[in-house]
Amino acid sequence: MRHVDRWVTLLVALAALTLAAGSLVGCSSGGSSSGDDDSASDDDTTDDDTQIDDDATDDDTQPDDDTQTDDDTQPDDDTQPDDDTTPDDDTGDSLTVAPQMEIVPAGTSFTYTAQAMVSGEPVTTGFTWSIDDHDVATIDQNGQVTGVANGQTTLTAALGDLNDTAQVKVGPDVFVFDSIGGLLMAIDRNSQTPVADYLGSGAVGVIVNDVRVTKDGYVFLVDSGDSGPGITGGEKLILVEPFNANHVTNITLDQDSPWSATYFQGSFWVTGNLDSTLAQVTLNKDKDATVAYYDLDPSCAPLDAIGVGDYLYVACSGFHLDGFTYDPGKVLVIDPATGAKVQQIDMPQVNPSHFAVMPDDDTVLYVVCTGDYVTNTGKVVKVATADNTVTSSFDLGVAPGAIGINAADIAFVGEGMRGSVYVFNASTGAVIHGTADPVVIPDAMWIQSLGVHPETGDAYVCDQGDGKVYVLSGTDYTTVFNVTLTNPAGVAFW
Repeated sequence: MRHVDRWVTLLVALAALTLAAGSLVGCSSGGSSSGDDDSASDDDTTDDDTQIDDDATDDDTQPDDDTQTDDDTQPDDDTQPDDDTTPDDDTGDSLTVAPQMEIVPAGTSFTYTAQAMVSGEPVTTGFTWSIDDHDVATIDQNGQVTGVANGQTTLTAALGDLNDTAQVKVGPDVFVFDSIGGLLMAIDRNSQTPVADYLGSGAVGVIVNDVRVTKDGYVFLVDSGDSGPGITGGEKLILVEPFNANHVTNITLDQDSPWSATYFQGSFWVTGNLDSTLAQVTLNKDKDATVAYYDLDPSCAPLDAIGVGDYLYVACSGFHLDGFTYDPGKVLVIDPATGAKVQQIDMPQVNPSHFAVMPDDDTVLYVVCTGDYVTNTGKVVKVATADNTVTSSFDLGVAPGAIGINAADIAFVGEGMRGSVYVFNASTGAVIHGTADPVVIPDAMWIQSLGVHPETGDAYVCDQGDGKVYVLSGTDYTTVFNVTLTNPAGVAFW
C-alpha cells in the first residue's frame, strides 16, 4: 500500500483516509555420542599388494592371497582407537538433550529433556544436570532451567560416560518497536514491565515498519527510510543479535518504502511497498550480506509476506497513491529459488494486508483483507495451500488488520479503526466475537498491530494511539496486564 506522510496524518486526524491506508503495518504476530560413526573406513581394511607382505611365514614364492590380516601387527579389535578422528567402540551408546537452544526470559522456567541409548535400550531418567553460569540461569535435577539475568550459558546432561550440551539464552522474548522514534523496545513478561529503549543507544531507524525474529538469534526490523515516495538511501533491513552483545547490522536496501519482512529458507525477504519489488537478503558465514531484487506485478504495492511449505506468499494491496484507489485484491505465490511468480490467488476483497498460518498446520493460510475503509469493509479469507484456492471467507469489521492464531486455534484480529479485537475459531471458522460484539480494549484508540505469544497463547495488542501494549488472556480474553510504550506498532516473539 502506498503511503505519504502517514505518521503526521495519524497525529492530526486518525480518521483520515490517507492515514487509514497507513495503518497496515506488517507485524509478527524468531547430541553427542561416544561411538564411532564409521563414516570413514579404517586404513587397515585392505591391502593394496604393491609390496610383498613382511609376514615371517611368507616365503615369497607365491603372491600373497590376502586370506589373512594385512601387515598390521595386530588385527583391529576396537580396544584401541584406530586412526579415525572418533574412537570406535561400536557400542551405539548415545545421549541427546532437547532442544539444543532455548530462550528463557528472566524469572521464567523451561524444562529441557534428555534421552540416552545404552546397550540398545532407551533411558529417560537418572541424568545429572549442570549449568556453567549460575549468574545467568540455574538448573535443577529434572532439567528445569530458570532464567536469572540476561546472557547466555551452557547446560550439560550426563549419564555415566555419556553427556550432551545445550545452549540457554536468557533475555526478553517479547519485542516491540516504536514506529516513529525508530526504537527497538521489549517487554519483561515476568515483571510485566517495558524496556523502552532495549538497545540503550537511541534510534535504529527513521520510520520502522516491522519487527520479527529468527529462531537462530536475530531480531530484525524494516526501516522505510522516510514517509513519502522516492528512494532516499535510508531504506534498510536492521539485524539485531540480542545474545551477541546486541550487535546491530544495517543492510541498505535499494527499494522504495520497504514495508515488511519475513525469514524463509535461509534468507530475509523484504517487500518494497512503493516500487512493487521483493528483496532477498542472504548472509554468508561471515555475516556479509548479498541482496537480490525481484520485480513483482506492476501496482502490486506489496504489504505482508510469509513462507509456507515450498513457496513465499506476498499480499498485494493494489493501492494507487495518485487516486487513492485499489486494484482487485490478490496474493502472489513466489518460488524462492528464482523469485518468479508461479501462481496468483484472487481475493474476494480489496487490500489483502496480513497473513497467519494455523499452528503446526501449514495447509491453511488466513488472509486479512482490510478493504478500502469506506464501502468495501473487512473480510477474512481462508486459503488451502495444497492447491492455493480460496475455500471460504467471511465479513469482519470495518478495517481489520493484523492477525495471530494460538495453539488452541483461536484467532485474534485487530480493528485498525477502533479499539477492538475480533476473535474466531480458526479450525471451524466459527466467529466468537465479531463485528457486533468485539472484545473492546479499554481506552484504546488505534489498534496498530497484534501478535499471539507462542507459549502462553495470549494476544499482545499494540495500541499506538494510546501508547500501550495490552495482553489478553483466558477464555473471556480479559486484560492480564498492560505496559506503556511509545508508539508501539508491532510485536514479535521468540
